[in-house]
Amino acid sequence: MTETSFADYFRRESPPLAEAPDLADWPADVVPAIRAVSQVFNLRPPTKKTGGFKLWIKAGRELSDACQPHAPAEVLIELQRELSERLHRGRGYDVCGPGSLVNEARRMAGKMSARRLFVKVLEEDPITVEDRMVECQRCGKAVWPERVTDDCRGH
Repeated sequence: MTETSFADYFRRESPPLAEAPDLADWPADVVPAIRAVSQVFNLRPPTKKTGGFKLWIKAGRELSDACQPHAPAEVLIELQRELSERLHRGRGYDVCGPGSLVNEARRMAGKMSARRLFVKVLEEDPITVEDRMVECQRCGKAVWPERVTDDCRGH
């Protein structure tokens, strides 16, 4: 399967969402982020009487901030697709709560914002264009087809 077909597959397939947890005891400003984490990554948020409750609230606020200007659910669904694609390539990423997603969510929100600035129509998305690079037979690096015959120090 090529890189492009992997990307196409993960753009078409929606991740299965877990059931929405009961977030009645949670502050209103973190509910969207905590709901998104628990549904997209199938994690159970702690109850008010357990130890991780305050930690999840703090991490939920950081995650909400990291996802701006997008909704946390939007960003986390895209992030989950990317992480699933990475996992199928042998590079897994452990998600143990909202705190482990803050930096990745910030990166994904930036990527989503940048793509919207430059791509007006999804069919024109440069990310889905087939990559023309080939592997050099001598050094194993990815090079442009016209550079394959060059000296390996040149690429």
